[in-house]
Amino acid sequence: MRDISQPLPAPGQVNGRGRQHQQPRPGRSYVGGRGQGSRATAPPPLLPRDILIPQPQPERQPQIKESQTNCARSQDGVIEALENALGTATTFEAGDLLRYSLPVFGYSYKRQDSVQLSENVLRFKEHFGPQPSTVALVLNDLKAEYPNDFNIKDALVTFSWFKCYGTERTIAGPWDIGCLHTLRTTVKRYAKNIGSLKKYKIQFGDFEVGDIYPYTVDGVHYATNEFRLNPSAKWFDHKSHGAGVKYEFAMAVRSPRIVWMRGPFPASVSDITIFRGGTAEQDEEDWDKSSLYFATKALGNGAKGLADDGYKGEPDALLTWKEGQSKELREFQMRGKNREESLYSRFKSWNILENRFRHGHGTDERMELHGHVMSAIAVITQYDFENGNTPLEVR
Repeated sequence: MRDISQPLPAPGQVNGRGRQHQQPRPGRSYVGGRGQGSRATAPPPLLPRDILIPQPQPERQPQIKESQTNCARSQDGVIEALENALGTATTFEAGDLLRYSLPVFGYSYKRQDSVQLSENVLRFKEHFGPQPSTVALVLNDLKAEYPNDFNIKDALVTFSWFKCYGTERTIAGPWDIGCLHTLRTTVKRYAKNIGSLKKYKIQFGDFEVGDIYPYTVDGVHYATNEFRLNPSAKWFDHKSHGAGVKYEFAMAVRSPRIVWMRGPFPASVSDITIFRGGTAEQDEEDWDKSSLYFATKALGNGAKGLADDGYKGEPDALLTWKEGQSKELREFQMRGKNREESLYSRFKSWNILENRFRHGHGTDERMELHGHVMSAIAVITQYDFENGNTPLEVR
């Protein structure tokens, strides 16, 4: 330590540490070896608790609250505008559905007007499934079928639930729904109502006269949560490696129609068992008379369905792949198979069917609800066919 009784070395001289003493800068004083001028003044160091505890900013709190309030009011206005514009409509138009539904997901009128119509249609399809004109057709028939149990907002919420398959709170936010129980009961009711339209849209028959192979048939699997109240290997789905259910669908070969739907069944039930309505060990008299096997026999004229190898065993009712078939017949079968697969691709474009189904407290409730959802989406798909979005043709 330097003896403070001794004078400082002159500028340029070497001090006791071998360093040259520097001339003090103007405006600074060197008392005790530390600068005390105005420029050297620094705030006191922060203590650890000051670093960890955020400093209060009272002047910003009212701005945040006001912003939140404005956002809530804006969303209220979006839902109110939708209900005012569409709630009293006698029929729904595609343009109106597009215009008033997109703001629910942040696409304001200004944002809609800044892009082409095709972009807005894509935005709509990402949230509701098919194009607006198809949704309008479904809603018009649904309102006519249930005039006392129809609300445009609830119907659109159900379409969005099918397509996006969000959780309750992610749905309730944009749609301004306060009660989650009301949301649950609403979408389940509308799924059942839409699915009930299959009595008009999915009908077996009306094939071309003399058509020997009028339809294609196949099974499709969907993953579900485990059936914990009824654990069994019968639920195992070899495609998803978990629990699942299975449906049987048939499509007309010569027209864009879904003509048959049956299910759900446990995922392990074979395709041919569902087709027959019973197992090979049972007598035919004991098979389910509502199965596709008996519906095919009722067609007469030697009519058969087209199917893959999973349906071998009923050559009088189904044509499956086998050796010795002509190239033309094999190509015909392949196109029919591809057409059926394109139907299932459309089904699984809905996230509620693409993802593992999580609803239903017990086995019966889950099977029933999944059946309502599957029926509703099959009906919507048939509307889409009729609206010009047809599947692959089989010639």
